[in-house]
Amino acid sequence: MDTLAISLLQRETAYPSVSLLLPVDGDGVEQVKLRLRHLVDQAVDRLRHELDADAVAAFADRLSAGVDRVEMLAGQQGVAVYVSDLTTIVPLSVRVRERVVVDDTFATRDLVRAFQRSPRYWVVTLGPKLTRLFEGVGFDLSEVHGGGFPLNGTSSRVGTAARSAGRGRVSRDGRRDGPGTTSIDKSVRELDDALSVYLQEGSLPLVLVGTEPRLAAVARSTRHRHKIAATVRGATDFPVLADLRLRVWPVVESMLREETAEAVAELERAGGAARHISGVAETWTLANQGRGDLLLVEEGFEYPARIDPTNGQVTGTADRDQPGVVDDLVDEIIEVVLAKRGRCHIVPDASLARYDRIAMKLRY
Repeated sequence: MDTLAISLLQRETAYPSVSLLLPVDGDGVEQVKLRLRHLVDQAVDRLRHELDADAVAAFADRLSAGVDRVEMLAGQQGVAVYVSDLTTIVPLSVRVRERVVVDDTFATRDLVRAFQRSPRYWVVTLGPKLTRLFEGVGFDLSEVHGGGFPLNGTSSRVGTAARSAGRGRVSRDGRRDGPGTTSIDKSVRELDDALSVYLQEGSLPLVLVGTEPRLAAVARSTRHRHKIAATVRGATDFPVLADLRLRVWPVVESMLREETAEAVAELERAGGAARHISGVAETWTLANQGRGDLLLVEEGFEYPARIDPTNGQVTGTADRDQPGVVDDLVDEIIEVVLAKRGRCHIVPDASLARYDRIAMKLRY
């Protein structure tokens, strides 16, 4: 789910709008559905005090139908079921608090948090018929349509040209020239031009999926080679998105482990209190000053707090439902750092024990 989809959900205003939030805790799909049905019962009990019997029964049917549509993905940590005039089921890559929300709008905070805390990356599939681009957010993949994608025939020409080049001669510097070399360059330039629209900003990693000849040809000739973080061997157009997700996600997880180690190492290399800070209060203050270069946050760390409107001082609180309490200041810090063009890296729990679970490398 991308920012547009989240925005569309946030615009929904109808009563009742029911949000069911559930951490999956490693359960299988049937156990998750059973737990969701308990939440449905809670929602129906609340609606009985506000709607007539026929309206409650109709809405209960919609809630049950929504639960029946729930599926589980590899790496999923939570699920959100939104039911109003329409029903939307969202797998979440972050753990959520189990709860039922009945209101005139949906409870989308966890979608925003999942988007902010999930790794983002690009996937290009060099299929035999199409070259396709996908945006990855956590384990979720959404195909991009536009800016030239999907490309027709480019990857097949790359594969054919690569095989032709493989039969060419070897020059003195060890490079192999042949009748397909020019064709490779032309095909890869088409791909590069289309990718430039999406890779020109930010530092999102790129995962390439394709046969060995196609992968080698693109990796050798592309001007975006510094963006390629991983490759996956696969010789299909992946008509079923779940199949692509299963091939890509283990590679992304490995990539994330390496990035986590490097991010922690970068923080430690900064050295000294003048170059990095830790703890929620100071991180909040300096993030708002635009001094955050690299923010590191443990995946499960949340911090409900009050903010003094006169001096901005932060005070933690155990009751996040009280008026005036920021539900999770950590999410606010992430949003501020990203808005001020800093980087953010979510790390596994216990990775930042010596830094009070949150730390930030400073620009100055």
